[in-house]
Amino acid sequence: MIGQRYAWNGHILLFEHYLTVSLQNYESLASSTHNASILDSIQSAAFTISLDCASPKDNVEHSRYLWHGDATEGKAAGLQNRWVDKPVQFIVFDNAEAGLMGEHSVMDGTPTARLCDEVLDWLNDPSFDHGTGTFAVEPTPLDWKITPELTQAVEVADQAARDLIGSQELTFYETSYGKEAVKKFGVSPDSWAQMIIQLAYRRLLGSDKRQGATYEAATTRKFLKGRTEAIRVVTSESDDWVQSMDDPSATPAERKQKFDLATRRHVQVAKRGGSGQGIDRHIFGE
Repeated sequence: MIGQRYAWNGHILLFEHYLTVSLQNYESLASSTHNASILDSIQSAAFTISLDCASPKDNVEHSRYLWHGDATEGKAAGLQNRWVDKPVQFIVFDNAEAGLMGEHSVMDGTPTARLCDEVLDWLNDPSFDHGTGTFAVEPTPLDWKITPELTQAVEVADQAARDLIGSQELTFYETSYGKEAVKKFGVSPDSWAQMIIQLAYRRLLGSDKRQGATYEAATTRKFLKGRTEAIRVVTSESDDWVQSMDDPSATPAERKQKFDLATRRHVQVAKRGGSGQGIDRHIFGE
């Protein structure tokens, strides 16, 4: 525990260092009235659009390129074409593939998913005006005034980004069933997914490391503003089920019973969170 505490403290100190440096660089950038005007234009925009030269070939590459762009030649091209604290960024690639990236502390997943659905419906509608391919008003470049110190800061940030990119793995597994099949078992698809995540987490890190303070956002439909609460997905019931899955003495019936208890408990916690009765952010929202 002592070693873990020192390691955790080290992460905090490193984060504080990067945060301090980032704020200093931002203040240096904004000290120019020209740059401050550009910052205001970007930050006041409802969304941004990034046009990337990359052409992702599959789902994994598409997901990674949405995050950081093509980094196959030691470049973080995508991160040089993002404003990563925007809640909504549309990203369009050269092969007409597209997607969305967003910093979700300002905007939760539900409205962004709805926004994407609306955009896709418009694009699929034959009556939708796709324009003529020419601009009614020519775009105005937002060219920064960069000092040598800021150039060096960008180079350091670029290297840190490439190090982070290289340390991440991404894959996916496509099931032969969807949410309708899950519902036929009388189980919430969200609960189903959370149990899969928890089982995978245990099998990846081992039972002794599965301390879990994981959460997901609670629904916000009952409130006027913002995400109001978190769903604490690790419960005694979910722990019991996860442990039973790797217990050779547990029967399928016992595992199913524990699974049912765990998923029902998850739904209970989700409903409480959605009603503002959780323990994390009950003061937020209205």
